[in-house]
Amino acid sequence: MDLIIYWRFESPGRISDLMLYFHLSHRPYKCTPLNPRYAPMYLFERANILESLERYEEAVFSFEKVNELKNSFPVNWYRLGVCFNHLHQYEEALNSFNRAVQLKPDDSWYLFEKANVLSLLERHEEVIACYEQAIKVSPNNYAFWHNRGNALAHLERYEEAIFSHDKAIELNPDDALVRVNRGRVLSILEQYEEAILSISRAIELDPNYWRWWTEQGKVLFHLKRYEEAILSLNKSLEINSTSDNIEAIQFLDECQKFRDL
Repeated sequence: MDLIIYWRFESPGRISDLMLYFHLSHRPYKCTPLNPRYAPMYLFERANILESLERYEEAVFSFEKVNELKNSFPVNWYRLGVCFNHLHQYEEALNSFNRAVQLKPDDSWYLFEKANVLSLLERHEEVIACYEQAIKVSPNNYAFWHNRGNALAHLERYEEAIFSHDKAIELNPDDALVRVNRGRVLSILEQYEEAILSISRAIELDPNYWRWWTEQGKVLFHLKRYEEAILSLNKSLEINSTSDNIEAIQFLDECQKFRDL
């Protein structure tokens, strides 16, 4: 398929009409710009289209061609990293995000994507450092505080994790996931009463997601409130009875055993 893109390029003193043919078949890349000066722009647009079509390997090829022509284009490095991430090539993704951050260190979303890849690589100390850098840039972004808390929990720094989750909740009180993750950390610390309050609030916010009901049932089990736990776990299984929810089945069996003692 050949895709023809037209757009107007405006610069001080002149307006140029540009036309570009992008060859988007599986054959080798071909780009025929009217003005070679704009080749990086053409290639970048081509790569973005390929990415949107989920043709990530071809998009990588075009993004890398842009880097050959213009190595200091941070958003190109960022999009290249996103494509590598989709291809599960995490080291390559990290290298790309590192370059994007190096070129534009005050872009918190570049830092966010870098932190996500570091998390997939289980490099949690670096994840925390990355989110702390992002928080300096965007201190009111609740997702950064939330994910920082998750990374701290991975390192068993539970009190710090709760502080970070609390900050995320302060910034976005209607996010159910952060409340559940906070509840999980509290459960690890055996602060079950506070954990149940956190998870119950998540259910109020999002009552149709099975996982929240499972988490509530687990905490109720630890509180020895078996009848309530059974109700919660049954509700979870009513919503999702697939193998994804095997934990609910396991805890339900345990609850029924202890209830009948």
